[in-house]
Amino acid sequence: MVTQIAVARSRGFTLIELLVVVVIVGVLAGTLLLNATNRGTQYRLDADAQRLLQVIETARAQALQRNREWGVVVDEAGYSFAELSDTDGWQVVADRVFAKQQLPDLELRLEVEGRQAKLIESVSQRARPVTDSQAEGEEAEAALTPSIVLFSSGEMTPFELELFPGDALQTNFLISDGLNLRLARTNEPLDLQLDFDL
Repeated sequence: MVTQIAVARSRGFTLIELLVVVVIVGVLAGTLLLNATNRGTQYRLDADAQRLLQVIETARAQALQRNREWGVVVDEAGYSFAELSDTDGWQVVADRVFAKQQLPDLELRLEVEGRQAKLIESVSQRARPVTDSQAEGEEAEAALTPSIVLFSSGEMTPFELELFPGDALQTNFLISDGLNLRLARTNEPLDLQLDFDL
């Protein structure tokens, strides 16, 4: 009779054992979900930064080919491209490759020639074609002044453009010294600065 009771108790799991297993599975599932979400964000960040790098290089090649200055108009939400006309000033480039790009999931910070650039609210406010009625005021000229100039000589304005999502640790930088353009990444939050006084 004693052996029957011992056998009956060893057949199942206790409630505590089941709860421990459910908690462990829940923690693992949550960790995997957060990791997958961060990877998706990081993938989009990398893709957007790589695309911007390639489009700037393409615009730079166009500036060389056409022997005209091109510009990158950067704002808080994205970027667009403009070309300097001999008679009409800066004009939006109508080509599909250089179309306005909104980056709603990213924040942008731009430093031009070592100074922080002030970005306006959106590309649509700044990068629009200049019509004859707008050309009369100074607003039209200021509306399309690019943050970064791509010169017809192959040089460009030295700049550092930081692209980062609000919730991820990795930050991507497009960095130009005036001749070369490269993409750099950091996996640490830039706002975290530790100062130790000894």
